[in-house]
Amino acid sequence: MPFIYYKMRRFGFSLLRTHTVIRCCCLHQRVLTGSHTCYRGAVRGHSCQQGRAVSKAVGQQIQDLSGPEQRLLSKLQEGLIGGQRASLAESITLVETQHPRKKELAQVMLQRVLAYRKEQESRNGGKPVAFRVGLSGPPGAGKSSFIEVLGKMLTARGHKVSVLAVDPSSCTTGGSLLGDKTRMTELSRDMNAFIRPSPASGTLGGVTRTTNEAIVLCEGAGYDIVLVETVGHPRGLGQDGVIPRGHVSQW
Repeated sequence: MPFIYYKMRRFGFSLLRTHTVIRCCCLHQRVLTGSHTCYRGAVRGHSCQQGRAVSKAVGQQIQDLSGPEQRLLSKLQEGLIGGQRASLAESITLVETQHPRKKELAQVMLQRVLAYRKEQESRNGGKPVAFRVGLSGPPGAGKSSFIEVLGKMLTARGHKVSVLAVDPSSCTTGGSLLGDKTRMTELSRDMNAFIRPSPASGTLGGVTRTTNEAIVLCEGAGYDIVLVETVGHPRGLGQDGVIPRGHVSQW
């Protein structure tokens, strides 16, 4: 990808090929519990028995859903698969919630989306249905400007692009401005693009605790290019960068 490499170097970013965690059997457990991720070299010979136990627990949760909860999840799933941006935004909000019951609903929703995406991959010959790109750099380096130019170019070529932008959170109040979307005015009006700013909320690695789940939902909604913009840091991400690198195909 010479164009992306050139532009990334121009803005002071780095781009290198990394391990694709999406093919790891442990992604299912990571998505459902938020407690486990396989990184480079940790996949071979690994079994996911605990992940199957989690799946059984989620199956029990599905049986315990009330009528309104079933209708809500069915509505979100249908809208998500249909490519409705409102349903995608509501689904990401569901996985970001701290409410215990809504967390259980989010697990059920993610299990359904994972099953749908697995079916898509099997139809695609086992190949991933989306390509993920992670971007990082110091504040003011031009990450958002570059994403807007790149996103418009990709949508013009027929791709559907989702942008997951992570904003820093105040260490005093915990609040975030979530202003990345305002710097992508043209891309935000593109019907083939989806931009979602989220607060870091003290999570290390430049991403949020639910970035991987949000990526899965974006892919389930039909977005074949997922751009993850990490928190801008004056000194870079350092060793914490291993977290977003494990989420994407290119960094």
